[in-house]
Amino acid sequence: LKPIKPFLVKRPVEKALNFKLPSWINRVNQDKLRQLFEQNKAGVAAGGVILGVVLIFMVLYMRHQSTVEEKASSFFREGQGIYTYRIPAADSGVNQIVASDEEKYSKAGQYFQQIVENFPGSRYAPVSLFYIGNCRFRLRQYAAALESFDQFLGRYPRHYLAAQAILGKADSLEQLGRHQEALEAYRKVMT
Repeated sequence: LKPIKPFLVKRPVEKALNFKLPSWINRVNQDKLRQLFEQNKAGVAAGGVILGVVLIFMVLYMRHQSTVEEKASSFFREGQGIYTYRIPAADSGVNQIVASDEEKYSKAGQYFQQIVENFPGSRYAPVSLFYIGNCRFRLRQYAAALESFDQFLGRYPRHYLAAQAILGKADSLEQLGRHQEALEAYRKVMT
């Protein structure tokens, strides 16, 4: 048996261009389409190349987005796991992930910060920015917390956590002694 070599088969160029059109296109329109194709071969070829390039980039972009979401999801799970971690009693004999609330919120904030900085287009970015504000508030870094809540509200004013971010902003303002601004923010939450 000899191997089949399909690329060595020589076909006449005319036969390759003489393709069969679907039967639902009537004979008059078939002739017009063939004539139109013959007149615009270069344009049709260029259009095919452009379409191919666009499809390749779409596939690559979708793969990239999938990777970004996967990494952001991993960071978010780690950060949220630490954020919600309950520190066991010192005499319980259980291995502790963190030793104090300060360490807990500092570590969680670092994970959330990674998402905001490295994956800003991720679906986890808005919630991470909100959690950064919460972590900073719990660490008594009220000015930094206020800045995070302001960033969140500036970027995502219609997010489902917006009301809670306004409340966090009001709490931060109150802790900073800016009572009039805090009162206005609390009123904004109530309306």
